[in-house]
Amino acid sequence: MTLKPKHSLHTLKLNKNIAVRQFTDREEPQRTFKRAMQEKDDNPRVLVYYGIGGIGKSRLLKELKQQSQQYYPNSMNAFLDFKEVSHHSLSRSLIHLREQLKTSHRVTFPTFDLAYAVYWKKLHPEMSLKSQSKELPFIEEGSFVGDLINQLENIPLAHWLPKTLKLIHGLSKYKESINWWFGRGKQVLEQLEEMLPGEIEERLSLYWALDLKDYLQQKPKPAVLFIDTYEALLDNTNQQGHFLDKDEWIRQLVLQLPEVLWVICGRDKIQWGRLDEEWEEYIEQHLIGELSKVDSEQFLLSCGIEDPAIRNTIMDTSKGLPYYLDVLIDTFFVLKATHTPTKNELTATRAQMTQRLLQYLSKSEQETLKLLALPRFWDLDLFQSLVNTFNTGYPITSYTELFRFSFISERENQAWSMHTIMRESLRKSLQQHQPILYQKVHDFLLQYYENQLRTVEHKSIPFQEGMFHAFQNQPIEQAVQWTLREGTNLKNNGDLLVLVEAFPIIEEYLTNDIASSIYGEVYKLFGETFALVGEYHTAETLYSKSIDILQKTEGTIGSYASVRVLLGELMVHQSQYEQALTYFQNALHLFSTYGAMELEEASVHLHLGKLIVRFGDYSQAVHHYKEALQLCDKVEEVQLTYVIKGIAYEKLGECAADPSDSQQEKLYERSILYLKKAVQKEYSFDQVLTMKQLGLSYKRLAEHYYEKQQWKKAISIYGQAIAIYNQVLQLSPCLIDVLEKKGHASVDCMKAQVCNNQWDKAINSFELAKAAFEEVLELSPTQGGSRNRLASAYRELGILYARQEKWDMAMASFEQAKMKHLETLRYTPTYIYSQNSLGKTYYAWGEAYEKQQNKLNAIEAYSLALQSFKEMLTLAPGTKEAVQYRNALNSKMRALKKL
Repeated sequence: MTLKPKHSLHTLKLNKNIAVRQFTDREEPQRTFKRAMQEKDDNPRVLVYYGIGGIGKSRLLKELKQQSQQYYPNSMNAFLDFKEVSHHSLSRSLIHLREQLKTSHRVTFPTFDLAYAVYWKKLHPEMSLKSQSKELPFIEEGSFVGDLINQLENIPLAHWLPKTLKLIHGLSKYKESINWWFGRGKQVLEQLEEMLPGEIEERLSLYWALDLKDYLQQKPKPAVLFIDTYEALLDNTNQQGHFLDKDEWIRQLVLQLPEVLWVICGRDKIQWGRLDEEWEEYIEQHLIGELSKVDSEQFLLSCGIEDPAIRNTIMDTSKGLPYYLDVLIDTFFVLKATHTPTKNELTATRAQMTQRLLQYLSKSEQETLKLLALPRFWDLDLFQSLVNTFNTGYPITSYTELFRFSFISERENQAWSMHTIMRESLRKSLQQHQPILYQKVHDFLLQYYENQLRTVEHKSIPFQEGMFHAFQNQPIEQAVQWTLREGTNLKNNGDLLVLVEAFPIIEEYLTNDIASSIYGEVYKLFGETFALVGEYHTAETLYSKSIDILQKTEGTIGSYASVRVLLGELMVHQSQYEQALTYFQNALHLFSTYGAMELEEASVHLHLGKLIVRFGDYSQAVHHYKEALQLCDKVEEVQLTYVIKGIAYEKLGECAADPSDSQQEKLYERSILYLKKAVQKEYSFDQVLTMKQLGLSYKRLAEHYYEKQQWKKAISIYGQAIAIYNQVLQLSPCLIDVLEKKGHASVDCMKAQVCNNQWDKAINSFELAKAAFEEVLELSPTQGGSRNRLASAYRELGILYARQEKWDMAMASFEQAKMKHLETLRYTPTYIYSQNSLGKTYYAWGEAYEKQQNKLNAIEAYSLALQSFKEMLTLAPGTKEAVQYRNALNSKMRALKKL
């Protein structure tokens, strides 16, 4: 077999009538399944059953699952249904299958558990593994991996591997797991430490498969994995490449586990042969058609329908389609509760079946089912709200009686949904015959999910369901406006991943009609979101779409200009300064000529000032900051005014001629005052941005006290800044800029702690900074600032060891700092502060050599430092710090050469 998986072991270093209806049909599919189990060899084997909706595929799959136990009582199986949206995620699906196999056969998954824990920790470095019962419920306390993770909880991820070697002896009670650890676990953890989250996620199926292989080698038995509603995984994938990418992880899992028989049900054939013709050798596909008359009659007999005339009527009406058989059987039993059903009562076209069933139900049942057809699913809270709001008269406590029908199925977590055919039939009928009620129910559901967006912690479902109902019942522009408003609230509150997850859905709703500027605003919103989580390429694409729309619509100069500002920010993050300058200048021109946009114009002045500071032109930067303040004085004070003033005063403090001057302290305190006003004001602006800036202003104030050598005060205020950043990251864990600023504050706090001889606390600050910067680089490898400051953190670690005269450790840290600096130059050669930071590292290295009286090495290090600062001054001639170091180095070099 030439087909190979991408990764391999060798590359690792209520009670319903339907519940009691006997399954009597589908003899041919049953025979093919039995044959497949008997003939299963060491090659992959996939059975596919496909057919139209309502043809009975799900029922067939459940029957085959039962028969696998009948044929082989010792066999193992698990079931995955892509009707559940959460199962579209690779990790969620593997967890779901893991739980089934653990419960039914006590299969353990230590490799997968460890990999997922590392994956989760790398995505959320600031959060505790112990507190995430909803995220990691499958890592049981009392298991080897669970105990290991508990003991490693407060240890930085990069140190997990060496620390585990010390902990293994304390976990010796897990004899089998110790063998796994030394056989594979240690090797896997070593590789996981070097991987990015995306790389780990791609390999989760491998780790899961390895654990199942171990089990099957120890306890050989037939294994079958069933997948239902396969088409749901491929929804909204019209382009062929994307279509075949969607289910790649399924193909990988099949290749990883050739021991397993895979049985898949869906509406269409699977298309894996397009990728490689060899797949056709391992896939057997069967069309599921209508039931034969013999099978239908046997099925009706098994349901207790004894009258031949009634059976014939049902068979003629349903035409062998199992869904309609079920509806007619439901109708039969509803009628039978009051009288003996007649043939005429069961005669209907398919289009009439829904209404025929409803007419025999009570009024309260009819009205309640109509309402339940509009949401895509419901739980008890929504069920009760609908019944009470629209006074259907149905008793809440009897919900299981209403849910007895075959077209209602139970989902996970006490939720239910209606069969698509029934749902669409009821929905169209309601829309046609009761349009006012149809609109009111959708309005209610939209408001219901809006309320959830304000009250529940996890907002993905409320946002996506809210979008669905907005687009179902409103003009498209109004629905897009709803999405824009609620999406902006989510962004401002830091719920960025909710928007990232929802973006493919909103894109499906947007039409090709781009006459309205609202589409441009939506692309702008999602562009900002992707930029904030470090997806710069996607953000740039979305900004470009936004600009294309806005420049074609009238009255959108302000919006068009604001996207230019955002593109400028994006260029700064990618160290493309000339492009950033062009975008900012263009936006400033648009705002200033458009008029009545003082705050927007002031914001651009801030961006220009911050960009110009990078090149050492402090006087020009100060001009822009003062322009921003003057523009703010022209308008009424609102929250945005406070934010802009807060930033402007912080930046003016940064440009102060003497860092230890009391004037600088006053500027920072004034900045904090304005930003606190903005935070305390009733919500109307980007809360995350405001909190982030408040943290930065505290950091600047701490830097001021550091320059005045007031170490304890500086340390305390750095702590306040870090606490604010942590507060923001609780709202939005993947916010790139805040993670980076937390790292900056931690490094600077470390410097103050070193000066105050707080060695252990300084080490802790180093680890905090390192974790923050590494998380940023995992999310966005081209983030020059984080890589550069990670190098600086190692430099400060070297200074710490040098003060303790631990010379070997100091030199190793300086070497590590140098390597990180060189990485910065390689990954982001245009990042402007690279040479300045490298020069400071060589300077500290030289001082360490000088203290050891190693004159030659000190001179060499100082020479390299001087060269770096000269290069920095070539790029930015006015950089104060580079000038100060250059002058100090010239003095040191002269003094050393005289010795």
